[in-house]
Amino acid sequence: MSTELLYAAAVGCLVAFGVLGSFDGVYFHLMKFRLHEHAEALVEHLLHALRGVCFTPIAYLFYVIPSGGRLLWLGLAVVAADLCVEVCDILVEKKSREKLGGISPPESVVHVLATGARMASLAFILATKPVSAFHWSSVSVLPEGLPILVRLGGWVMLVTSFVGACSHILLLRGRRRVFRGAIGWRARES
Repeated sequence: MSTELLYAAAVGCLVAFGVLGSFDGVYFHLMKFRLHEHAEALVEHLLHALRGVCFTPIAYLFYVIPSGGRLLWLGLAVVAADLCVEVCDILVEKKSREKLGGISPPESVVHVLATGARMASLAFILATKPVSAFHWSSVSVLPEGLPILVRLGGWVMLVTSFVGACSHILLLRGRRRVFRGAIGWRARES
């Protein structure tokens, strides 16, 4: 497969991930279930914020700059961390959504498709890199630039991931009772 086709596939999968992830976050998490308002869903909501924090450097290190060497390995470490957070998210969802009737089949389908698109996009991007880029001593920014559509997609994902993480955090601001209820604190009586 040519490098141009790999880049096109990476961007296509990145767009699919962005659309599915945005739909999941806005429709299911904020509008339908309003997860930020439920003490039982606090951990899940915080994990979603953390995933947005993780994807911000992933977008930069794989789609905005042609990373190599230590930066490439840093990006892979963040991908591994994001995957761990995703597994934790999956593990808490059943209990988190118990009072809401559990996670719906349509939302599960969106999660599977979004995860598949994200991982496929990363696989296509990694396939464009020369083997030498994976050497620890390789230059941090490869001399071969990325196509403009890859960089544009990267910037869009970087900004939307950052905004998504911030919105998750801001939705919890002022919700001290939700925090206290979730971790068992008792409010002081005045």
